[in-house]
Amino acid sequence: MKRLSLLLLLVVLTASGCAGREIMQDNYVKGTAAYDEDYPVDAFILLKPAADWGNPNAQYLIATMYDFGRGLRVDHEEANVWYLRAAQEGQDDAQYNLAISYKRGEGIEQDDAMAIYWLGRAAAQGDQDALGVLEDYADNGESEAQYAMARIYRDGASLHPGNPSLYPDEEDDQAITPDPEQYLYWLNLAAEQGHPEAIKEAAAVEAALGKGE
Repeated sequence: MKRLSLLLLLVVLTASGCAGREIMQDNYVKGTAAYDEDYPVDAFILLKPAADWGNPNAQYLIATMYDFGRGLRVDHEEANVWYLRAAQEGQDDAQYNLAISYKRGEGIEQDDAMAIYWLGRAAAQGDQDALGVLEDYADNGESEAQYAMARIYRDGASLHPGNPSLYPDEEDDQAITPDPEQYLYWLNLAAEQGHPEAIKEAAAVEAALGKGE
């Protein structure tokens, strides 16, 4: 009897979870429409439960509402809380905006290392804005940014890899194609700056090229 009761409880909880997901998805769709049509109060009311439920796109939109004062008072600290939640789930727009917050010290302690980290995460998903800012850091001699640029040109970057559910209306076309010349350029710069992983990788590449001669 006890085992049967536990089984029934599991079934009820599973059904409740499925229903909850459907409701939150519906809230997200309606909230996005309200956001796009510039009804920020309605958008917030609909998007907030979806964001609390864990929808990263809803979290990103809530963050922008705090960041830019769309229907809410401007609160950069709260915006960064929501950007971080969405960024950790792979939302590349949130990763980029969080990086910019770190770069500027807006609502968060200024931290170039964290800015580079999130720029690299976003650029690896094909975010061209993130790639541009990351390249600026790399041009200014930041070895971590240089190594991130090398990895991107080594592997290429697809739009939103592994997360098609976040972007159902977008094709998963490759945004940045692998480029051996750019890869070696940035890898060698990072190695020259003393980046330990770049040094190891550059040595491995050199050894491989030597064997191929």
